[in-house]
Amino acid sequence: RLVEDDPMNADAYRALGRTAHNAGRIDEAWCVARALVFLKQANKDEAGALECYETAIDEMFREDPMRDATRERALDAFHALRELLTAEKNWKYLEQAYRRMIKRLPKGDPLILPLWDGLGDIYRVRLAHPQSAIEAYEIAHNLDPDKAAHRARLLAELYASVGTKRPKQASEKA
Repeated sequence: RLVEDDPMNADAYRALGRTAHNAGRIDEAWCVARALVFLKQANKDEAGALECYETAIDEMFREDPMRDATRERALDAFHALRELLTAEKNWKYLEQAYRRMIKRLPKGDPLILPLWDGLGDIYRVRLAHPQSAIEAYEIAHNLDPDKAAHRARLLAELYASVGTKRPKQASEKA
């Protein structure tokens, strides 16, 4: 009712989204979160839009045990956040979003590997931080049972660019 009375009321959208999420209506909660993001964007509040995505993802990951539908919506939210940040060319925030997503996932989750690869790409291509890219790719390589050849080539190129002759031991961040 509050949203109908005042469609620009961000607090009403937050309350509606929390109510839907707590009632297990994940798709409805996701739609409300998206509406809130669009509201923030319409008001030129990009920081508010980013915060909405982050809050939605955090709330979904708090569900215990997490339902498959909730996980799917959380990943949708991360994908939407990633698209928004990429469109804005906000590479530093994108790097932070990847790190937060890695921390949110349980150890051993199959999505951690592509997230570390993606983080390595952000460092290598977008931020021009070769040492950070090496660290991210090394973690991904250690997590990858197949030891992807494309990553090994990227690591070799990065080692050469920073003058590393021997790869360092990957950190235990994974």
